[in-house]
Amino acid sequence: MGARQRETAYARIARELVDAITRGDHRVGDFLPTENEIAAREGVSRHTAREALRRVESLGLVERRRGAGTRVKASEAWTRFQQPVHSIENLLAYGATTRLRLLRARRVRAPREVAALLGVAAGAPVVRVEAERLEVQGDLPLARTEAWVPAGTDAATGALLDRARSVPALLSRLDVARLARVEQVFSAALADARTGARLGCAAGAPLLVARRRYFGADGGLQLMAISTHRAERYSFTHVLVREPVDG
Repeated sequence: MGARQRETAYARIARELVDAITRGDHRVGDFLPTENEIAAREGVSRHTAREALRRVESLGLVERRRGAGTRVKASEAWTRFQQPVHSIENLLAYGATTRLRLLRARRVRAPREVAALLGVAAGAPVVRVEAERLEVQGDLPLARTEAWVPAGTDAATGALLDRARSVPALLSRLDVARLARVEQVFSAALADARTGARLGCAAGAPLLVARRRYFGADGGLQLMAISTHRAERYSFTHVLVREPVDG
């Protein structure tokens, strides 16, 4: 398959359905083929057809009702980033499917709350990085990110600051080969006027805030990042499985 994974059957079918809707083959109010019809036409299982329709629904293009079918309700998809996460590799794939624009990087003294999360003394020198995530093509902001990197000494902070001014250098700190653990905390918030202006939403709009701490194989904290997303432009999927019981 090479470096790029082969497109799955349900992703292909979903893409083709989306293309058909956006070019007007299926107009608002029309019904899409049923799961059985899609499965028979494409030579796939009903499960695959169902997943394809679910993906189209997640874009806000259709509505599905049991016994009534799948009806087109919009001709343009929502702009929304969906992030399924089952491993550190999945998590870091976010960086490959979006674009990071570095806004500023500067040396600061760690505020008390940040210092506690970084495991450093309040007022210790750290590097604060501000960036935004964008669509791969276009300038629609998906998230604002504030990253904090512990350095230890003023000299080390200065050297780190020089490196942090480069996006590739910043991302190199998240090299999956060097990471052993990622801690994630999600919370809901409402946009204030400043955040709303940055993300292109009104004050009071719902936000999803993700705080992540990245740890290396030696147990040391590599970086802490706090990303603020418009709620309707981001979804996070995490799958839990039951561990087998011996005996």
